[in-house]
Amino acid sequence: MHSLESNGWIAHFNGDFSGDVELRAPGTPTQVTSVPFTVLQEIVAEKVRRDRIAALEEASPDELLR
Repeated sequence: MHSLESNGWIAHFNGDFSGDVELRAPGTPTQVTSVPFTVLQEIVAEKVRRDRIAALEEASPDELLR
């Protein structure tokens, strides 16, 4: 298991990103929520998709042709 802490949140996950991710909210040392990695992956992929679409929509002609 690997661990990552960000803004008080703690995530425990398999190094190959298989299986569930255990999340612990800030200030809750004992409560753990288990989330399938694929759910987190889909959420992050949607954020990336939306950011890329916005960047394309706001790009100048020169930026689009690079």
